[in-house]
Amino acid sequence: MSIAATHRSKRELLLDLVGKQNGLCAYCDVPLVTVGRNPRMATLAHATLEHVVPVAAGGALDETNLVAACWQCNRLKGSLTLEQLRLLVARIERFTALSTARTGG
Repeated sequence: MSIAATHRSKRELLLDLVGKQNGLCAYCDVPLVTVGRNPRMATLAHATLEHVVPVAAGGALDETNLVAACWQCNRLKGSLTLEQLRLLVARIERFTALSTARTGG
């Protein structure tokens, strides 16, 4: 179903996705809901709509291709596919492990 066809706002869609994902980022499981002193004023300051299959790679422009992600994961993923993202993260982890081993820390 097209996002426009549902006549829902992006915020409503984001709230629905965050609820379906138990309040966590689809990629790193960081909490997307920030609750301050007043629990009724919970915010989604770190939540973004993310296309699982990038539109640039032929991904659909509908709700079936969307997840809620933290802005850091959304930015890191960019227009990468999930497989490309996994490879990038693995390379970063290997580099970090090598750097830590070399510095002894």
